[in-house]
Amino acid sequence: TGRVFDEFGEPVSGVQVYAAQARAVNGRRDLQNTSYASTNDLGEFRMFAIEPGQYYVKVTWRARVGMPIDADSPDRTGYADTFFPGTVNLEDAQRLTVRAGETIADLAMALSPVKTVRVEGSVADVNGKPASPMNIIVMKGEPNGSMFGAQVKPDGTFIVGNLTPGEYTLRAQPFPPRKDSAMLKVTVGSEDIKDVRLIAVPPSRVTGRVIIDPAQAQSLTN
Repeated sequence: TGRVFDEFGEPVSGVQVYAAQARAVNGRRDLQNTSYASTNDLGEFRMFAIEPGQYYVKVTWRARVGMPIDADSPDRTGYADTFFPGTVNLEDAQRLTVRAGETIADLAMALSPVKTVRVEGSVADVNGKPASPMNIIVMKGEPNGSMFGAQVKPDGTFIVGNLTPGEYTLRAQPFPPRKDSAMLKVTVGSEDIKDVRLIAVPPSRVTGRVIIDPAQAQSLTN
């Protein structure tokens, strides 16, 4: 349990708090979120049913959780992912050891403001024509990370705002009857990204046969 507050000591509500473990993925060290909670109006969070092990506590912010994001807003203030006890660098984060039946309470984390980034681009079909109507779904980090979206305009262009540094996946998701879609990974730093282009392609179909070893067939039918 704990509390998240901003640079003025005021509680921050609606941010996601994760218990994350460092694991080797494809030969490199990566963080995998295992449990999460959202802060309430007092900035408080509570995660439970965490299996014994070693964890980092990470806070992920995004503007106006649960509401559409106005990419044209002049307000460019956001908060970078922050690790306990209050650092944006994983190397400086404190790793907590959770034991069976134990409660780790009263963690306090302060967020530091950063300038958010905008990603501008377009979505076209395989013939080069604007792909609309579509939504751009933005996913930060792993699949169960934070998600939000923006609408693709009739001319195929889109703007996604309020992004803090990190790895993102942009997914162009069609409205019926369209079936084509597109996906692109982008790395966000401190500068706006422009002229991103996604090409929406129709879904593919995979066919095949499942062959069972005759020696194993008897055991599979029992």
